[in-house]
Amino acid sequence: MPTAEYARRVVDAYAKGLICSGEVFNQYVDHLSEDTLDTYMSLLSSELIKRFQQSLEAPVVERPFATEDDISRWRRAEALIAGWIRRQTAEQGGSA
Repeated sequence: MPTAEYARRVVDAYAKGLICSGEVFNQYVDHLSEDTLDTYMSLLSSELIKRFQQSLEAPVVERPFATEDDISRWRRAEALIAGWIRRQTAEQGGSA
């Protein structure tokens, strides 16, 4: 499934009340990369962007069964999301 289609399905599932914003965040963290970041993030509403910010500020959740590769991939994705949000906020003059 193409990147944009997958991301759209995740966001649509949230809009329909089928999944929570935390699951949208988790799906994004699991699937986005440097190459897909703008495609994924451009589909988010301002509400979901705010929820992503809250997720990034939340305490780290223990994941005892996660591999080092998983944790590294998640941290990289979280850093990409945080950077994207910072850039958007700066471009909008801090209003996002």
